[in-house]
Amino acid sequence: MLPWIWICIGVGLLGLEVLIQTEFWLAFIGLAALLVGGTTWLGLGGPMWMQWLQLGVFSVILTVFFRKKIHEKLVSPATGIGPELVGEQVIITDRIDPGARGTVEHRGSRWQAHNVGDTALQATSRATVQRVSGIELDVRA
Repeated sequence: MLPWIWICIGVGLLGLEVLIQTEFWLAFIGLAALLVGGTTWLGLGGPMWMQWLQLGVFSVILTVFFRKKIHEKLVSPATGIGPELVGEQVIITDRIDPGARGTVEHRGSRWQAHNVGDTALQATSRATVQRVSGIELDVRA
C-alpha cells in the first residue's frame, strides 16, 4: 500500500479517538498505522502482508507498553469521591436487601449503593461506607 494511505488511516483513527473517546485504543492503532506509513515511506514496508504484519506488531507493542501509562497521565481520576468517604455514615432512602443495590443519601446528594452486609438496610436507617467503587458506595449496617 502507498505510504500516504497508511498515514491517512492513522490520522483518521486518531480523529475517531478524539470524537468517540475509546480510552486510547484507536489512538494507538492510529499511531501504529502512522509508523507503518513511515516505514513504507522509507522503503522498509515490504509487500502488503508485511505492512499488515507491521501494523499488528506495532499496535500490540504500543498498546501493551504505553497505553496504560499515557492514559493515567492524561485522564485524571474523579476527585472528591475517593477513599475519604470510607467510614462515613449515609442514610438509606429505600430498603436494600443483602447483596442488592439501591440508593442512599449523603451530604445532600443521592448515591447508588451496594449492600455488602448480611442484614437488610431499612429506609431512613444509617449505614457505613465500606468502599467506593467508581461512583457506587459499598455500604454495611
